[in-house]
Amino acid sequence: MGTIEVDYEIKDLANYLASSEATSYAGTRWDLILNQLVSNPTMSPDSLGTLIAQTYFDNTPNPRTIAVKDLSRIENIARDIYNFAHFLRNHINTSASLIMNLRNQTESFEPYSNLSEEYIDLYQFAELIRDNINDADLQNAASNLMSDITSSRVYYDYSGYYSAEGYSIWFPQDLTSYSNGYDKYAALDFAQATLGQEWKQFLEEILTH
Repeated sequence: MGTIEVDYEIKDLANYLASSEATSYAGTRWDLILNQLVSNPTMSPDSLGTLIAQTYFDNTPNPRTIAVKDLSRIENIARDIYNFAHFLRNHINTSASLIMNLRNQTESFEPYSNLSEEYIDLYQFAELIRDNINDADLQNAASNLMSDITSSRVYYDYSGYYSAEGYSIWFPQDLTSYSNGYDKYAALDFAQATLGQEWKQFLEEILTH
């Protein structure tokens, strides 16, 4: 659930979101969380989110990821993604293989067990693109995206993964996975919004190249 698409879908319904890029597990110690909330009922929303995330992380033995994000920053991140995808599209004709190789080096996550890993860590992908494609506009766009991801996070942590910076994004590995998921993806607010259109166009172009 820790995707930019989910964040964008609910950005007007809450101030903060605690979510995981990887599969999350049942068994969170809600007793610990609720006891502290009862003891401090005026706890701020971001503090409560951090408490929930830390309690989940500290009491889950499996490989895990968790982040608390300020949803008021989502529009900025979506705008960064638009610019990032816009300049990235300029390199598809000359660097499609490199872009896909960098995508495959990025930490990725499966939507459900036994399915392909269709979501990638957005921060790490931007970082790899910035460090491997020599284009000042693209590098600036990637850096801005990374900076806004960092500033939007109230708390994050991960274990058992080499990168989980709070946000993943849909980037299927192949055209078949893209085609199978397209109709549902296209119905999302992010995919329909102007700021999401450029990423959707990038996916279509890179996977059909």
